[in-house]
Amino acid sequence: MLNHINQSVKHLKVLLLILSFYGHFASSQTLINPNKVIFWGINALHTTTNSYHYSKIKTNPSTSFKIKSLDSKVPLRLSKGVAKASDITFITTAFVAGIFVLSEIPKDKRLRQSIRMAENVWMTYNITETFKNTVKRVRPYAYQGVREKDDIRSFISGHSSLTANMATTLWMSNPKNKIFPILATGLAIGTAALRVKAGKHFISDVLSGIIVGFGVAYIHEKITPINGI
Repeated sequence: MLNHINQSVKHLKVLLLILSFYGHFASSQTLINPNKVIFWGINALHTTTNSYHYSKIKTNPSTSFKIKSLDSKVPLRLSKGVAKASDITFITTAFVAGIFVLSEIPKDKRLRQSIRMAENVWMTYNITETFKNTVKRVRPYAYQGVREKDDIRSFISGHSSLTANMATTLWMSNPKNKIFPILATGLAIGTAALRVKAGKHFISDVLSGIIVGFGVAYIHEKITPINGI
């Protein structure tokens, strides 16, 4: 199962790489745009570095992290059923974003919007992976002796950061129909809650993920507006 997931992630990275390359260069009015080059370069470097670090991860969790504040209320057990439910809400959020583009975005702007979403997801994913590979915080269930491949990748929550990012991107599109952004936001919040309930993440993990996801979409839109792609 893990091998299938890793292969899917690799394919997704390639797709995001192609879309970002096209968006930053092929569709630019000028071939060399400093802001676009910097954005693309940082993401390419992150993807390469994070892929290397992930391949070197070994299951050797340390429970030396002290659980404080709200994190102490997290169940220290793994619930695979709830974890699968969070995967479903995660996929559904992406599905909602896709339907939003097809139904709410004019045909002449759909490609630009799709590229923007891909760029935001790519940047969010890379930042998330950087935190995971640097902090190496053990997941809640590891405190009960459960061992899995990504035991030390609790901070920050990727499910939370990516769903929050997609929801924020929908809001930043200034849609007339608010149904899809509201639905995506609800799914993002639900996903974060389920990750905690499943024993996959601490509360601080999902809150940090939400902040990162929101921040990437918001800052990217302010620095490089969608109409400037």
